[in-house]
Amino acid sequence: NRLILVGNVGSSHVLRFGTPHQVREDVRRCIRAASPGGGHLLQCGDGQVMPDVPLANVLAYVEEARRYGTYPIDPGANQVCGRR
Repeated sequence: NRLILVGNVGSSHVLRFGTPHQVREDVRRCIRAASPGGGHLLQCGDGQVMPDVPLANVLAYVEEARRYGTYPIDPGANQVCGRR
């Protein structure tokens, strides 16, 4: 049996009040923690992006997910493997 883990960049704090740099760090943290081995769906908080989230943070989230969220993912690396 296999499961899909959905999660989780904090939409109520990191996306709304963080800097683009902090958003990128949180995306990488989530990918490193949950993605190795497959079955991880990266998502922000409850799956919604609130209207007051800065566009720069949304773009940082999407760019970082595309950069580091491509399999294969090496949990032992300082940076996540995948498409660069």
